[in-house]
Amino acid sequence: MLETLQQRGIKVLRAEPIIPKENEPSGLGQMFARDPIMTVGDKFIVGRLQIEMRRKEVRGLQTVIETLKERGEQVAVLDSQGAYLESYILIVA
Repeated sequence: MLETLQQRGIKVLRAEPIIPKENEPSGLGQMFARDPIMTVGDKFIVGRLQIEMRRKEVRGLQTVIETLKERGEQVAVLDSQGAYLESYILIVA
């Protein structure tokens, strides 16, 4: 799929490996790649996962997030304590 997209002139931004921080459990609970991020129209939204061990998944997307910001794209990051947003629960009518 990557090759097909690139052949069509589409630049693909990919997540990076997640390296555990010092004194952090090494496991990841990644279930669905769609969960930590979503797009609505031309807006890129970084949600906040409810399961704490999954929150580190966003770290692998920091380069993608920074690249989009540098391009002037609209990026929103939900970082409020007590608020959660995962893409599978997002419905836009």
